[in-house]
Amino acid sequence: MADIEAARTALVIYDMTATLLEGPGTEPWIVEAIGDLVRLLDRCRQAGVFVCYANSAAGYAGFDIPAQIAPLDTETRLLHTESGAFSGTSLEEILRNKGIDTVIVAGMAVDRGANTTARQAMNRRFRAVMAQGACYTHDISESPFGPIGKHEIERVHLAALYRMGAAILGIDELIQQLS
Repeated sequence: MADIEAARTALVIYDMTATLLEGPGTEPWIVEAIGDLVRLLDRCRQAGVFVCYANSAAGYAGFDIPAQIAPLDTETRLLHTESGAFSGTSLEEILRNKGIDTVIVAGMAVDRGANTTARQAMNRRFRAVMAQGACYTHDISESPFGPIGKHEIERVHLAALYRMGAAILGIDELIQQLS
């Protein structure tokens, strides 16, 4: 994979909400892992990567962006209408106007909206990069196939995205590429 050029890159943080980090919907493993997303976000900001937050337009209670990754006044916030950061938003136009060709995807969930965002980006001819370690999901406790752990869900979805052409990079590798 070619190096990531900060000036031509966007970090899209998808559906990271306060409900994941506090209150009755807390996901302890996300609480433990949020530090990696914070490190990636800090490095992106330092490198001049365009930072964008995409959250549901439905405006559910607790869907505020967590304080640990709160957007700066200069960063873009979009409200998507369906799954995926490009759904019902001006994200594509914003990225094209800024000369961006690479989209780093982080957030919730690697098997739903973050996955959809990566596929939407590739369908629009952007290079999609999944931030492994900052794309989260939940265990599936009941299914026709029995319970499936979040790590297996992540592995399968990242493998499928890789097969479709997305790059899969861990946090440390992304930070190194942006140095």
